Amino acid sequence: MKLKHPYLVPLDRDMNQSQMQHFLDCCSYFSAMVGREPSVSQPVRAFVRGEVLLCLPYLKVKKWHLRIEIFGRVKGIKCSPRFHGWQYFLTRVQRYVYSLKTNGTVAPRLFMQAHPKNRQNLELIEQKLIYGLRGVRGLKLEVLPCDTPLEIIASSLVSNFPSADMQIAGFGTNILSAAAFLGPQSHSVSLCDERSGGRIKRLWDFCFDVVFNRRELLRQRHVRKALNRLVKAMG
Repeated sequence: MKLKHPYLVPLDRDMNQSQMQHFLDCCSYFSAMVGREPSVSQPVRAFVRGEVLLCLPYLKVKKWHLRIEIFGRVKGIKCSPRFHGWQYFLTRVQRYVYSLKTNGTVAPRLFMQAHPKNRQNLELIEQKLIYGLRGVRGLKLEVLPCDTPLEIIASSLVSNFPSADMQIAGFGTNILSAAAFLGPQSHSVSLCDERSGGRIKRLWDFCFDVVFNRRELLRQRHVRKALNRLVKAMG
């Protein structure tokens, strides 16, 4: 399949309506095809109204404090496995969950889907999320198989659970795909980037991210622009 650039979501202008409609028709045809195939459309689990699906990006695992290679052999000081930039993602997940809890819109269960490259790190991700969200009372975390594409989950929601109105949040371009496949329910897709605190704290957080998390900050800016234009074009 060849991807044509005119169908990409532009960041500096509105989308062409005819191309947009053709793109959405392809998504709806795919969802209908998935719904007709029981082996494909069978969801990971039964979703209920108000539940939340959190989609994590690829998390690079850090295993060494110091590592050098000498004559083809790796030497150094190992550390317990941890993720690069984990605090950046955890802080935004905490803010997102707390905001839903405050508004009374979060269900008792939070589903998490990791990046396919992190399939061997699911247990570590689950442990860190449970520890990081321990302050949210009554919240249960369930990890979904990361080898199930988000497009299949979104298509299953449309065909099998049209009234579920599930909240989907993430950090990267996968939430753009979710918005396109959910169609009329795209309002339930959001960027996991809730802001908290006063003006000074937000300014401090921004300056800190510019220095230490610049890559993720720029990615979220681009995804936010694309998501806003996509939702606007579908509205």
